[in-house]
Amino acid sequence: MWTNIIDNAIDAMGGKGELRVRTWRDDDSVVVEIADNGPGISFEIQPHIFEPFFTTKKVGEGTGLGLDNRPADCEEAQGKY
Repeated sequence: MWTNIIDNAIDAMGGKGELRVRTWRDDDSVVVEIADNGPGISFEIQPHIFEPFFTTKKVGEGTGLGLDNRPADCEEAQGKY
């Protein structure tokens, strides 16, 4: 789950910027925070990022793992997205 998010952030930053991954314990949970100072997701694309098979990448680029199943993966692990 995190690998895809990190790969997308690195691609979007185009070799420039900073990517931060922080983890900490919060009572009985572990919190993972992934942040970057890249250009962000355009307003036009934002409504679609959790749709199955949505991508902004060309065929053959990326992992093929979209964000559509990330909330379910988190919930299956008893986490929050």
